Amino acid sequence: MKLLLTFILLTGVTFGQDLTRKEVIMHIAQTHPVVFTGINLKGLHLEQFYFGEGSLQRTNFTKTDLRGADFTGADLQGANFEGAYLHEAIFKDAKMQNAQLWRAHLEGANLVRTDLHDAQLWKANLSNANLQGANLTDANFINADLSNANLLGANLDNTNLQGANLEGAKYDKGILEAKRLDRAINYDAEKIIK
Repeated sequence: MKLLLTFILLTGVTFGQDLTRKEVIMHIAQTHPVVFTGINLKGLHLEQFYFGEGSLQRTNFTKTDLRGADFTGADLQGANFEGAYLHEAIFKDAKMQNAQLWRAHLEGANLVRTDLHDAQLWKANLSNANLQGANLTDANFINADLSNANLLGANLDNTNLQGANLEGAKYDKGILEAKRLDRAINYDAEKIIK
């Protein structure tokens, strides 16, 4: 049975009583890259898990503990990370268009060159996160904590920063392309790095 599970494509799977969701996931994830399209991983503890280069579109990670997980280069389009614990997680070069990250805990996360086009990050905590070179076009950061975050080289075209805390954040002139910048907290035009 275990050998057979390695070759199953998980699309909208519901797990029975024989194996727990976590047991199936741990077994399948030993093969790389993982393909978990539309699967429900809600509330699991998957700290330090490697999802690199995986296909995880529309996967439900709601309130999942993913501290230190590695999503380098993964396809996470439309994935739901609402309330997920993503402290120091690595999303470098990941595709996260239309991802839902409401109230996600992304403290110290590596989002370098991540594509977050049209992502929803309302009230997300991105303090000390590295978003250098990220595509944040049309992303929504309403009331998000971006304190001490690195936004250098990020594409902020039409990004909503209403109520976002920018205390100690590093940003360049690209921040001027954001909307609702006038309503961001601790924004200081004199701190734009040239």
